[in-house]
Amino acid sequence: MSVLNLLITLFIGCDFYRRPNDSYTKVGYNVTLCNDSSFLPQLPVYNRHEYVDLKMHTAMMEFRYNLRPRHTFFANATYRYRLDTNKDSLGLNEEDMQLRQNLTEGSIAYKYASDRLSLHLGVGMRLYNDNISNSKFGPEYTFNRSNLILQPTFSFAWSPSDSQRYEIIYSLNSYIPGIRALNPFVFQDEPTRRSFGNPNLKPEGNHNLSIGGNFQLRRIYLGASLTGQYSSDLILQYSFLDENQILNTTYDNIANRWNFGCSSFMRWNISRSTSMRTNMGVNWISYNSPRLKSKNSGMQFNGKITISQELPLDIWSEIFGQYNTPWINFQGKGGENFGYGVSMSRGFLRNKLRVSLSAENFIPTYYTRRYITQYENYSNVIDKRMFHAYYSLNISYSFGNIRANVKQTESSISNKDIKKAYDE
Repeated sequence: MSVLNLLITLFIGCDFYRRPNDSYTKVGYNVTLCNDSSFLPQLPVYNRHEYVDLKMHTAMMEFRYNLRPRHTFFANATYRYRLDTNKDSLGLNEEDMQLRQNLTEGSIAYKYASDRLSLHLGVGMRLYNDNISNSKFGPEYTFNRSNLILQPTFSFAWSPSDSQRYEIIYSLNSYIPGIRALNPFVFQDEPTRRSFGNPNLKPEGNHNLSIGGNFQLRRIYLGASLTGQYSSDLILQYSFLDENQILNTTYDNIANRWNFGCSSFMRWNISRSTSMRTNMGVNWISYNSPRLKSKNSGMQFNGKITISQELPLDIWSEIFGQYNTPWINFQGKGGENFGYGVSMSRGFLRNKLRVSLSAENFIPTYYTRRYITQYENYSNVIDKRMFHAYYSLNISYSFGNIRANVKQTESSISNKDIKKAYDE
């Protein structure tokens, strides 16, 4: 039995996730901002009720077989059933949508590993079926479709010494649209704008290439990488004015994107009780949409510095500061951002009990950001004032050797194939 454990590893897991949200909102309009008086009778105050409920059942199995001491074969399979419900009512707008999704995913891979070299080759297959129905409307709001996606991966690493490591990684991954982007219901909250989804969306593909190196120089650990990404059939939210001067917002596989960047990481152990970490990155991003005859590109920077200090009474503390320039979007720019935070933690009962306190962005508690959207015949500038403070108290207790058992399991269940942000 011990020999079998050395040759074969089997992981079986299941997961259930649910996220319900029920909200009531009163929607009104400031008529002093309306230039056309004919709109005034059409702008009443609405009571909006929105209910969203996401349920996911996932099962996964991974099989790992060590052919020889340096050769390993992997195979895994995943099945997921997803039920996404969206009920929304605002004035004359009323919908009751359901998305049922069945996903079957599998992959095979081979890995060679020695003291100085490692090689990983794999390919994955993803087959999913979407079914959307609207109980309040006709067949034009109901559809069924399936897609098959192949996803290869490759990585190679070389360590010429114990203090150096170089690697190159390539992968093709995909994102599929969620119910918000697929929903064909036309939602019009006021006469000059409306929004709707697109049931004809295709999966989004991302080719990723990374070349990097890690170096250990006494008390300093350095990491640097060059990355490149090409994204095709990007699923994006975009806006346009129609012939009736109504602003339409929808989703489509509307653009391609190039993203080239360089990043660095440093950890400096200044002393036994003090250390510093830095993360810096610069990216050049370019969007291109031949169908809309639209382009947008630019540079963006992000950086974060963290200092850790051991205090008396075995208390560990951290303070950090971070900043990023306005990020580049398909139709404009997002807002710049800065932040900071402090945290303290201490272990009790031989570190079985750990108490942590943290706070971020607490002075001032409100931030203002500007978002700019531009198209050939209109521009839109939005200023947002947001509450940005964060406070947390975390208490954890470890029973027996449960942490060690968790670390022995390298596989885990994740549901990251659905695109979540469309406003890039």
